[in-house]
Amino acid sequence: MIKTVLRVVSGVCVALVVLVWGAAVMAQTAPPSVELTPFQLELDKKAAEAYLKGDYGRAVSLYETSLESGQANITWLSLGRALFKMGRCADASQALDKVMTAPRVPKPSPEEVEAALERYRLEMAELCDGKLKVVCAQPEVQIQIDEGPKQACSAAPMSIAPGAHRLRATLHGLSQERKVSIEPLKTSRVEVAFERDAVVLALLKGGQCDKARQFMGADEPTGDVKAAFDASCGPAVVATPDGGGPGGLSTAGWVLTTVGGAALLLGTTVDIVVLGALFSDLEDAGQRGAADEFAEIESDIAETQAVNLGIFVVGGALAATGLVLILLDGDDESAQDARALDLGGWVDGDGGGVQLRGRW
Repeated sequence: MIKTVLRVVSGVCVALVVLVWGAAVMAQTAPPSVELTPFQLELDKKAAEAYLKGDYGRAVSLYETSLESGQANITWLSLGRALFKMGRCADASQALDKVMTAPRVPKPSPEEVEAALERYRLEMAELCDGKLKVVCAQPEVQIQIDEGPKQACSAAPMSIAPGAHRLRATLHGLSQERKVSIEPLKTSRVEVAFERDAVVLALLKGGQCDKARQFMGADEPTGDVKAAFDASCGPAVVATPDGGGPGGLSTAGWVLTTVGGAALLLGTTVDIVVLGALFSDLEDAGQRGAADEFAEIESDIAETQAVNLGIFVVGGALAATGLVLILLDGDDESAQDARALDLGGWVDGDGGGVQLRGRW
């Protein structure tokens, strides 16, 4: 008997704790109460008058001004309604989302506001459009919604009335159809892709050999596709990346030769312009007997010559290496001759250079 009483008492205590804790949580999470200021009341009154006259744009502006002065659930509700009447369903939905978390006015009561919010959402669900985003693997795809006009496939979402719709996609005589379901205020995504070999065969059937080859890219046709190529266009010849253009060695060779030639030209310019001027200044300082100036110019000449020598050596080496790569990338006979190249260099007190000898 005592144990039973203790169990009942314990159960009651637990229930009381849960109720108190739940009430405390509700008190903490429930939005606070608020009284609209006279300024807000005047704005909301003018907004309601504009709404009743069908001037929804003015009503929206007045409600937004009221909200800038202070948040209130009834103002967000009214703003959402006015936005909906303007056809701005997405903005209206965002406004209505804030109704239940905004501070509550005493009148109308929170229960009345919530009931009105539910009615507005149901009406929006019936009348507001959803969006459809069609992503096509091939940019040439044309799409058609129900019996509407054909249009180019675009990743930009399209506004469509809620409900079931038929999406038809076409590409070079091929077509796909599927059903799509659009929900109000939501974006549905559909991906469209045509199988490559099917598109190529359709192009060949229409005698469009060039387009079929472009669609194949660098891949060699096989099986039925190769047989169709041979029958419609002759032996299939698909362009490859090598395509007869300059090889990798030749390209690198021309780059190195150009850079090396530019370096040699720079060295020659420094030799003629800069060093020439320094030697003139040195001679002038010597004639004037300016020993300090003479020594300084002499030091500048030595440093410039050292730097210029490096430019000549590097430029010559780059140019020579480039020529070797160009020759190695030629035909077999040229490659054989290129191996007989004789590369040498020279350096003296006045400068340096690179000498390349060969036969081709």
